[in-house]
Amino acid sequence: MLLNNAFATTVVALLTPSALAFAPTRQIASTTLNAQNSIISYQSSPLTHAPISARSAILSKRTSLFAQAAADSVPAPTSNDSCDVLVLGSGPAARSIATLLASPSSNGSFDILLADTNYDRKWAPNYGVWQDEWQSILQLYSSFKQPLGASCVDRLWEVTDCFFGGSFDIPVESRMRLDRPYCRVDRDALRRQLSPKDEIEVKNDGDGNANYRVIRSNHISKATAVNIYSPAGSMVHDESGSTVLL
Repeated sequence: MLLNNAFATTVVALLTPSALAFAPTRQIASTTLNAQNSIISYQSSPLTHAPISARSAILSKRTSLFAQAAADSVPAPTSNDSCDVLVLGSGPAARSIATLLASPSSNGSFDILLADTNYDRKWAPNYGVWQDEWQSILQLYSSFKQPLGASCVDRLWEVTDCFFGGSFDIPVESRMRLDRPYCRVDRDALRRQLSPKDEIEVKNDGDGNANYRVIRSNHISKATAVNIYSPAGSMVHDESGSTVLL
């Protein structure tokens, strides 16, 4: 009987030598986990009524088979790499954080790896932003020594007309004008600005200035509880760091 850590303490308390001594006329074999997670077999002797401890060949085979079965249940990795920061995904948010972490302001302190099988897929949505907010974004990137070029904005409206008709009995033709400039972001230009040079076709100044690395793989783990992931072994956090199966 193989037991996991969750039951080890309880079973050890039940299978003490005094408990095993109550069966002098037959062999009793049980398995528990000690503090080092090794497997121990306890047997009672019909002659002495005293328990003995041994590693049997049968138990070793069972342990080996169990370990092999656990290893076989974990899918084989498609990549083998190491990094300081792993960024999953390749949309605007993922590429932004990867670009800033790998920016010249860090002086190459971090090895940033971005993973996504769909890295080459174009961004579908159009993006818009208030002009004053876009200026704040430009200042942020400049502070990281990673400026964004002017090509990232392809349209500017000096005033913004808002239509909320059709809701709360507001007439469809009703318009509210805001004296606040609004920008349309060129999604393709922004994507190039937030990509390494060897991953895109450079068209404008600032394209391909990102310094992170790219791997076209996806993680396969699914969180089923706090720090519990499926399939087993697909994501492991320990004192040496984190291991993620891609």
